[in-house]
Amino acid sequence: FWDKRFYDVLFTLARSEPPYLVNGLWHQQKFEVEFVPRQYVIVRAAKEIEWLREAFSRTLGLEPSFQYQEASGGKFVMEWRMADREARWQALQGMPTYKNPKRLYAMPEY
Repeated sequence: FWDKRFYDVLFTLARSEPPYLVNGLWHQQKFEVEFVPRQYVIVRAAKEIEWLREAFSRTLGLEPSFQYQEASGGKFVMEWRMADREARWQALQGMPTYKNPKRLYAMPEY
């Protein structure tokens, strides 16, 4: 992360088996990262933080696939999907647990 200019961030491992969960802190702003290597990365925060989008996009080498708000708790969520993008997009649409889903970046499946 540091190599990609992801500075002043504290990461704490919360779950050490897939899906992994990491708590983050950046300038007094908390966020969490859930991920399964080569499948997805999900970043959740209390509000939209453009710096998180930029930093994770730069580190992962791709733009986020989706963003939405969680109905319970109202967290702002961004997802980077490396696999099963279409299935996830279908799951996000029309579900009351996901508010305002937006497809941000379409990419072919491999």
